[in-house]
Amino acid sequence: KVTNVPIIIYDQDQSDISRMIVTAFKDSERLKVIGMAADYEEVKNSVDSQKVQMAVVIPPHLKQDLKKGVPTEVGVIINGTNIVITNTLSLAASAIIQTISAGVTIKTMEGTGISKQKAYNAMQALSFRARIWYNPGASYLQFMLLGLIGTTLQQLALLAIALSFSKERESGTWKNLMFSNLPGFEIILGKFLIYFFIFTMDGMIM
Repeated sequence: KVTNVPIIIYDQDQSDISRMIVTAFKDSERLKVIGMAADYEEVKNSVDSQKVQMAVVIPPHLKQDLKKGVPTEVGVIINGTNIVITNTLSLAASAIIQTISAGVTIKTMEGTGISKQKAYNAMQALSFRARIWYNPGASYLQFMLLGLIGTTLQQLALLAIALSFSKERESGTWKNLMFSNLPGFEIILGKFLIYFFIFTMDGMIM
């Protein structure tokens, strides 16, 4: 379970509704608000440096637009290099904004004299738009191939080491290793490096 993912919030509205949104993000166990951005440049630098995994951008005039019934979007910028964290952040942001949107929409419409039942059936005025940086398509392809190659090389090298020790035991040369002054770590490392190098070169050629 992914929890306490660092995020930053840029509140351009500074209203009671925007503060309610900030509080909701702070109360989420999946997220950890580490600071409030002063401008968009700070938002960009925080995401670029991987100081945070997500930035929430609350637009100016949010409260005024909601009162007028103008559809308003809260921007969410997500670092998409980690697919698992990206999905977690998207779901958390969606749940928070939709919950607040329902309450704000009903309260706003009731204030204009519309019945509660009609308010429940009304279209929500507040939504969120997610922008995923660095991996906008949320594709595994960019990471799967290198990860698969690395895992395959590791398993082949470990298998080769096991077969090497097995052959030495069968041929009787195992005793030479046991009575040598070399520590076990160096023996395993020496056998691992040669096979790892061979399989790496083989993988690059293929």
